[in-house]
Amino acid sequence: MTSTALRFALHRTAGFRLAVALIALGLAGSLSACSSCGGGSDADETSDETTEGSADEAPADGSADGADEGSAEAADDGPSREALASAVALVNGEPVMSSDELAAELDAIVERYERLPDREPTLPSWRNERRRRIVMAAVHDHLVERYVAENAPEITDEEVEEFVRRDIGHVFDDERLFERFLASRGVSREVYMDGRRAELAEERVLAARGELEPTEEEITQFYERNRERWREQERARVRTITIRLRRNADDEAVAEARQRLAALRARVVDGGEDFAEVAQSDSESADRSRGGEMGWIVRGRRSELVESGVEDVIFNASPGDVTEIVRTPLGVQIFLVEDIRPAGIRDLDEVRDIIFEPLRRRKADRLRLELVNELQLESEIQWVEDRWGLELEDEAVDPE
Repeated sequence: MTSTALRFALHRTAGFRLAVALIALGLAGSLSACSSCGGGSDADETSDETTEGSADEAPADGSADGADEGSAEAADDGPSREALASAVALVNGEPVMSSDELAAELDAIVERYERLPDREPTLPSWRNERRRRIVMAAVHDHLVERYVAENAPEITDEEVEEFVRRDIGHVFDDERLFERFLASRGVSREVYMDGRRAELAEERVLAARGELEPTEEEITQFYERNRERWREQERARVRTITIRLRRNADDEAVAEARQRLAALRARVVDGGEDFAEVAQSDSESADRSRGGEMGWIVRGRRSELVESGVEDVIFNASPGDVTEIVRTPLGVQIFLVEDIRPAGIRDLDEVRDIIFEPLRRRKADRLRLELVNELQLESEIQWVEDRWGLELEDEAVDPE
């Protein structure tokens, strides 16, 4: 699979991570600045300063830094003539992205932007800036992918699966949910897993260059700086065991499901078995892989729990209680109420996982940006701007 196809399959995860890092660090100016966007600001605006170490700024005249496109001859095992003839940039002679791929990515960005309410019309300068950012991100991705391919350790299928499980465990462990997940993204299982393998390889390479895991001090400091962000209504930490039923199940099916669930409840309440272990072995909902863990439920936040009466059942219980059987949209369920907290600022233990991943991504983004800057200095980068489809800035604005 080509690196371009892999980026597309993952919605160009690495490129988006890089964009976030550039924004956060204020180092995105190696792209030509374009602040006049028809009055409409967006989340990925960057500063006008040049990225440290980015010596290969795109030439303004559209040349390929002295490259003679017409004399480029593809080696037997090198890029084809077609790839070279349509490349919008080259790294050490390798084409990075075709003009068609650039146009497709720009169209997707414009389409998403135009769905926003009360948006400003997109000027040619706005679209040109997006073109520059797309090409820059593609070049950076290419540099990192080549470096990772040469330096990453061997990664087993089991390690990839555990990596995916870390992100979408309950979805990945339920084959039906995972198939729907893949269909919603328009990729096959093979493509998706290959993409995640590439992500894990990159993570391993970055981890070899610096610390990725946030320290307890960093987590605590972030929590204290953002205390008001964690203010919340009454909430409960809950697990569940579910026996599935169709919404229109007849009385006989409901009675049978209740009987099965009553037996499971008795194993916990009367037999002393661990609720999470029983959920993992016998529950029929997607959260079974997590021992039925539903996490923290905030009062009034989930309409399906309010409308089915489940919320009242949960908040009328005491910590440690296992509820009676409740008919819900999923089927019949029982709930273990592990803890209940009053309205107020959530404790650090409640939000630790929420804080951990963004801090971890921020560290990874910084390490990746450092790597990109090093690789740019070591590489010959050619920008072929005359294939970018750049528009004259005095053209008419797009219609609403």
